[in-house]
Amino acid sequence: MTSTITSYQTKLSVVYQDFTKFNLSVLENLTFKENTTDKIINKVHKILEIVGMNEYIDQLNNGLYSLLGRYFQGGNELSGGQWQKVALARGLYKNGDILILDEPSSALDPISEKMIFENILSKHEGTILFITHRLGIAALADKIVVMEKGHIVEVGNHDELLKNQGVYSRMYEAQTEWYTNEMQREKKNGFNNVG
Repeated sequence: MTSTITSYQTKLSVVYQDFTKFNLSVLENLTFKENTTDKIINKVHKILEIVGMNEYIDQLNNGLYSLLGRYFQGGNELSGGQWQKVALARGLYKNGDILILDEPSSALDPISEKMIFENILSKHEGTILFITHRLGIAALADKIVVMEKGHIVEVGNHDELLKNQGVYSRMYEAQTEWYTNEMQREKKNGFNNVG
């Protein structure tokens, strides 16, 4: 059997860091279809639950049929994190064998990030490839490939890479130190919530 670009495209779902914000309905943002069936609507509800957007969407005047963005009258503008959740939902809707996520949580707070990616990892049946500098997500992976200056410098799981005390370990310790210092500053200034 010969492979074509189309056959590869049907197997891949990709969510980029710089995703597109479509001024369409919630349903059209995920499916790119105007006509839907009960099966499609049920699938969309399940995906919105995975990314933590179901309650918000249910509160909109027209639910799944509510317009997103401000381009059209009556549209609902979303925060950066909410738009990122819609982009993630779009990638999940396609349900490709391989889900590629390029810095998929840059606009998410750490609590949402953890919840969403634990949900995705437990419910997506295919392979997931994360490209990230946020090592909290990387710690959830079965295998981590560390690249530096375009070359692979380490491969292993989170625990193995921490023991190696290489590039990954240094990055992880730096991020942990930053978050710890940030939390201490917030406590000192009277803030209890992060994000």
